[in-house]
Amino acid sequence: MKAIRNGGWLIMLLTLVACGGGGGDGDASAPAAPMTLSEGETRSGFIATEGEVDTYHVRAAEANRFLYLHCAEQTSGSPVDLLVTVFEEVDGRRVRLFGKHKPDGATLSADLDLWIYVDTPKDLYITVRDLMDDDASDTIPYLLTYTYQDSAQGNHDFSTAQPIAIGPGGAMTDAIADIGEVDCFTFAPPADGVYRVDVDHHPPIGGSPVQLAVSLYDRNGNSIQRLAEPYHTITAYLEQAAGPFFVIVEDSDSMNGDAGAPYDIVVQAVDVDEAQGNDSADEATFIERDGEDIYLAAGSIDYGCASLSPGHAADADWYRLAVGESGGPTTYHQIELTIDNGETIDGTAPLRVTVLDASLEPITSHDFSCGGPPYQNQFRVDNGEYYISVLPANSQRLDRGATYRVSLREATHNDTAEATDDNTVNTAVVLSDELPVDGYVSYHADVDWYDIDIDTASASVLSVELTGAASIVDYQLSIWRGDRMIKKLTDMDGSDGPT
Repeated sequence: MKAIRNGGWLIMLLTLVACGGGGGDGDASAPAAPMTLSEGETRSGFIATEGEVDTYHVRAAEANRFLYLHCAEQTSGSPVDLLVTVFEEVDGRRVRLFGKHKPDGATLSADLDLWIYVDTPKDLYITVRDLMDDDASDTIPYLLTYTYQDSAQGNHDFSTAQPIAIGPGGAMTDAIADIGEVDCFTFAPPADGVYRVDVDHHPPIGGSPVQLAVSLYDRNGNSIQRLAEPYHTITAYLEQAAGPFFVIVEDSDSMNGDAGAPYDIVVQAVDVDEAQGNDSADEATFIERDGEDIYLAAGSIDYGCASLSPGHAADADWYRLAVGESGGPTTYHQIELTIDNGETIDGTAPLRVTVLDASLEPITSHDFSCGGPPYQNQFRVDNGEYYISVLPANSQRLDRGATYRVSLREATHNDTAEATDDNTVNTAVVLSDELPVDGYVSYHADVDWYDIDIDTASASVLSVELTGAASIVDYQLSIWRGDRMIKKLTDMDGSDGPT
């Protein structure tokens, strides 16, 4: 069988050679020879007729670098949906690497970026055509050019880490080209402060199997933060003495590689309102009550950290306030809590806002998503000192500063049944038939009890009506006889309308 197959292949080859050697003018429809494109050169061309294909040849002679190819139209309005495809020549055959195209029917001008990792010198061929080969324009040209970008290879651990300068000028380009590849970079902060590591991923238009993970370590190998797709920006407070620091970029599960999906990495210093200040209860900023009985805490959480090692703690803001007269008689205060972004909206990270008593026991806590709607609630406190803490809800997801404003307002405690004592089952307010009573769920865990005397000498129907305007309170009404509950109704969302 092997001899027969080889013989059949030889006959076919001879037939092809004979057909191609006719000696006449040749096939008039044969494609034109590729045009040479040199580094830094800009070629202008037209897809002037339907089905036209322009082919360019690039000799990529610089190994271990990225070839950055850019194709753009000078103006908008062209009917041509440009498709740019890159081929590699392997054993005399052109093998498609990948391509990009302008969206079908788009009115904006084409602006296409393609990245090709060049591991060894090779011949590349670039074709430019209409996506469906059914449109053309001889008035709006395209421009094609390429340059090289540096790549760092062999930087797989701390000992071989690639140094990266701090600042935009230190930006570098690399890729996870092989399965299991790990890229390691290192930098040394010139002073204590907040620094941001940005990794900008450039997968091709069809996507990439590589899902980047970025990790930041100190010189002792303590993990400061780790982020995975789609989060690629680490912001952390770094002490100079803990440096140099190391950045690891890898595929999140180490199962994929893609030389056609490069990334840029840059490290920059970041200006913040405060760093390593009022970060604990002992350093809490004291806030006074203003003329409208409001305690206002406003600021921003600017950096995160997942490490327990000293010197990298996540940003935290603590505030202290005094409600009522210290040492005075115990008095209930109704506190209205409002959390919003303040005057600016910066970042979308969730923040954890907690109100604590003097013993640092939480009274109420809420995870507030910056950029979302304001949050409101209310609770009850006695005279005394209280604290407000604002922390990142997830230190590993804080990729930029998140502004906030927390206000506590002392309001009149209008639940008269509880002005001097808790309203319990033993101190229930007596209800009279057909005489309405106003009540308030004034704080967390507030329960109002009412007593109704029913003549059970004969069967009767008890009608109980609970009415209230739309509210943050999700009301629950239950009816008890002795220690047995015989009915319960719940409004699952009091804010969507009256109860």
